[in-house]
Amino acid sequence: MPRRLPTCSIALGLVAAALAGCSGSMLNRLANDREVLREFQVGEISIPPAVLRQSKAVLVLDTVNVAAAVGVTGGGGTLVRNLGDGRWSAPLAMSVVAGSLGLQIGGEGRSVVMILNDESVLDRILSGDPYPLAGAAAVAGPAAAEVAYDSLAVPSVYTYSRTAGLFVGAMVGGMGITIDKDVNGKVYGDVAPRTILSGSIVPPAGGLAYAAQLDTMAQWPTSIAIGEADPTSE
Repeated sequence: MPRRLPTCSIALGLVAAALAGCSGSMLNRLANDREVLREFQVGEISIPPAVLRQSKAVLVLDTVNVAAAVGVTGGGGTLVRNLGDGRWSAPLAMSVVAGSLGLQIGGEGRSVVMILNDESVLDRILSGDPYPLAGAAAVAGPAAAEVAYDSLAVPSVYTYSRTAGLFVGAMVGGMGITIDKDVNGKVYGDVAPRTILSGSIVPPAGGLAYAAQLDTMAQWPTSIAIGEADPTSE
């Protein structure tokens, strides 16, 4: 029994670290999610430009599975709406939190890019109720190398995912996507999520650089910027 104490202590430390990483500022999230997008810009799992151009919205998430007898999954990210013609909305902060039970050792981090192709999915996410990530992650997005992409039937959500780290054991329980009211409140004040994504709100610091990364990947014929110059774009 005494030998379990160090393991529990390490697990609790990992839990604290994971939860701390989920509470980052909007600026930190945008910088992190911008790097996640770059991971899917080139390589075997690169996102085709047409997938981004035809999307309704783009959701980028970083999730963390933490080692313990009782597993904890947490994460955070951002959601932006595709306004068309090279325009993206201001970012909406999102959270991923779930509890799970099972034998788990080690930890795993996962970067996820979800391409929302259906307005009904976006409406459900904005309803305020947790949106199940497991169902949305069922359809893997096509790679840029797939020349027959245009002939594919388009599902409600495309998911691109990368994992890193060690994770052993079975997790029981799903993950839910929710709006991070705390982070959004600090950035926008008392502004409704739908208004944030409407295109009428000037993006916060880091927002235009993030949109520029999406523009680069989408390869729009033209790009229309919203708001003032972004101090973090350089």
